[in-house]
Amino acid sequence: MYKDAKEVAKQIRQVLKKRFPQNKFSVRLQRTGVSSAIYIRWVDGPARQIIKKMVYPYEDVAYDEMTGEILAGGNRYVFAEREYSLEAITKAKQHVAKSMGKYDDNNFQHRQEMWRWLEQKSF
Repeated sequence: MYKDAKEVAKQIRQVLKKRFPQNKFSVRLQRTGVSSAIYIRWVDGPARQIIKKMVYPYEDVAYDEMTGEILAGGNRYVFAEREYSLEAITKAKQHVAKSMGKYDDNNFQHRQEMWRWLEQKSF
């Protein structure tokens, strides 16, 4: 059943507000021709995987059954992007320092571990 993208964005806002009342989410709708995209952003709060599981069922993308290619027109995409506060990044660097020694921004493994830890944590 087709749902207008504006109504879907409104539903997503309501679901997020109800589940995470302490967090602020930005839910923005962008129409591109006959398709639309809903962008969800927030700082810290729940891990991105948690939000993705909640909001990706609202995505409605048509695929070619033979090739798996996305069919043009009428698709609704949902993107969830989490940002991190300086406080969260500091905690992540402290975590890396405990597990890998003094944190070094120039060390690829340190940065990789910091982002991996941030991606898994809810604040």
